[in-house]
Order: sequence, then C-alpha cells, then structure tokens
Amino acid sequence: MKAKPIFFFSFANDQSETLRLQEEERQLREILQHAHDQQQIEFLSLGSTSLDDIYRTFNRFNNRIALFHYSGHSDESFLYLADKGARAENLSKVIGIQKKLALVFLNGCSNKQQVEDLFANGVKVVIATKAPIEDSKALTFSKNFYDALSGGKNIKESFDTAASRLKNEDPELVFNYREIVQREPIEGTELEWGLYAINAKYLDWVL
Repeated sequence: MKAKPIFFFSFANDQSETLRLQEEERQLREILQHAHDQQQIEFLSLGSTSLDDIYRTFNRFNNRIALFHYSGHSDESFLYLADKGARAENLSKVIGIQKKLALVFLNGCSNKQQVEDLFANGVKVVIATKAPIEDSKALTFSKNFYDALSGGKNIKESFDTAASRLKNEDPELVFNYREIVQREPIEGTELEWGLYAINAKYLDWVL
C-alpha cells in the first residue's frame, strides 16, 4: 500500500499558555478529519513540541511529510518550542530534505526572514508573516486556509480565501501576539501573512 502523505502540525505555547493553540489544533483536526479518514493524508499533530520532537518526526517520516505547520511564538530567526528556540538556518536544512514537501506554514509573528533559509535548502512554498500577528487572527487565518485546501482549492486559492476572510474581521481586535516581545498593534490594513514560492507553478498543488 502506498504511504499516505503526512500533514505535520507542531504547536508550542509559552509557559503562561497565552495563545489559543489547543483551539487551533482542535479546529484544524476537525477540518482535515475527512481527508484523513479517506486515506488522502495522515494528520499528525504534536502539542507542546520540543526540538527533539521536530527532529524525531522528520527522521521517522522522511520523505512522507507533504506539509509542515508551526503555530506559536516566532521572530526573524527562531521558532520557539516548548524547550528552546529552533534556529531557522539549522531547522530549514532538516525541513528541506523532505522531497515531497509542498508547503511550510509558519503561523507565528514576524518570521518572513526565515523564508530565505527555507528556499536555500529546497523548500518550494512558504506562508510566513512580516509583522506581529494577533492570536485570534492567526486562528481564523489557518482555519480558513485549511478549510479551503481540504475542499479542493490549490495553495494560492486557499491563501486568497483565508486572506479574504480575514479582511472582514474587526480591525480593533487586539489580544495576545505570537511573538516573544509584546508590542502595540501596528497601524494599517496590509495583510500580515505572505505567500512565497520559488516558482508560481508550485502554488497549484492540491490535496
């Protein structure tokens, strides 16, 4: 039997559990359950993810991971895990080895600069952020992205759908940010998330 592609979800909250990561994990699991049940994918989720968890999972399922999703605190150089920060220039090497990887989705704050490390190591498509992102908006964006992807839309169509939904949100919503250093909300209406690809043809990938 042909091995199913794996959607690998990694969640890492801070010690005070300020982010709604359990809710995000629950909703994404619910959205992707049908695809999992229909043998289209294997949904793999790790809560309170450590650095060893990341390496062990990529080693165990080498060349089966089609999508890697991170939710938690981040910045231009690190993804912050349960035990320590994962430096982008190192982690990107492990991620990029995956030959069937279609997408890396970094659902944390201000991590756009990590895209270049990922591209340099073979990753083809990345969703990343260029500013602090508010926690409830991060949940809304990821939920709508995967809802669209599971419905048969390609990566770009799913991104555009999630972006469209987010633009209808109340701009006054301000709670917790997915970065280590708390700050005041940034003025403006430009979408914090960006879709980056080494070639536009890779945005046509569908589930």
